[in-house]
Amino acid sequence: MNRWPAILHDYQAMRRLVGNCPALRGRTRIQLFEVNQRTLSVWYNNYRKKLEADVLALSVPLPQISMVSHTQLPAARQMTSMPSAPGSSLQPFPYVENPDLSGQATRRGQRPPPPASATPALSAPRAASLSAPLAASLSAPWPASLSAPPAAALSAPAAGTSMSRTTLWRKRKAAECLAQEQGLPRPQQPARKDYTCTRCGQPRKKEFGHTRVGSFYFCATAEGKTLEEWLHEKRNEGNP
Repeated sequence: MNRWPAILHDYQAMRRLVGNCPALRGRTRIQLFEVNQRTLSVWYNNYRKKLEADVLALSVPLPQISMVSHTQLPAARQMTSMPSAPGSSLQPFPYVENPDLSGQATRRGQRPPPPASATPALSAPRAASLSAPLAASLSAPWPASLSAPPAAALSAPAAGTSMSRTTLWRKRKAAECLAQEQGLPRPQQPARKDYTCTRCGQPRKKEFGHTRVGSFYFCATAEGKTLEEWLHEKRNEGNP
C-alpha cells in the first residue's frame, strides 16, 4: 500500500479542522498550505538527503575556509571618472560606431536597387533641358482616352520578372483602390477569351447553338438536329 495518499489524507483532514476553527487561527496564526502527493514526496526526498549528509559529516569533518587573508592586501585602486590630462600615459578608449544602414533594407524575394554609381550623371544644361518637359508632362491632366491610370501602370511588373497570379491580383486590386481614391478612371479588364468549338469553329455559347449536358457538348451546326432530338437519342443510348 502506498503511504503517500494516507499521509496526504490525514494532512487534508487537519487542514480542514484548522481552517474551520477561527479561534485557533486567531491565536496561533498557523498557516497550512495546499500540497499534493508530488510536493510531499519531493520534500521527503530532500529531507532524507540532508539527513544523510549530516550523518556523514560527523565522521568526515569538512574543511573550514577562512574568509580573511593572513597577509596585508594592497589598498583598493580608486578609479577616476574625469578624462585624462593631455600629458598623461592613459590612452583614450576608441569607440567603434557601426555604419548607418538606414533605408537599405529590402524585403525577401525582391531585387536590391541598382547602385547610384550605375546611373550616368547628366550635365547641368542637359538636366535643365530634360526637367522642364518632364515637369510639364507631369502637370498636364491625364487623357480620358487612355483606360489605365498611372497607378495601374506603376503597378505592372517589370520586364524579366516573374510574379505569381496572387501577387498580380493583389497589385491590380491595390491599383484599382488607389485610382478610386484619386478619382482616376478605373482600368478596363482585358476581355475574356471565349472557348471555340472544334467542330464548327464558333464560340461555344448558347447563342451559337451550343449546350452542355453533363460531360457532353451539343453543337447544332455539326449535329444537324435540334437539342430535343439529340437528347432523345442519348437517352436511348444510355450515355447521359
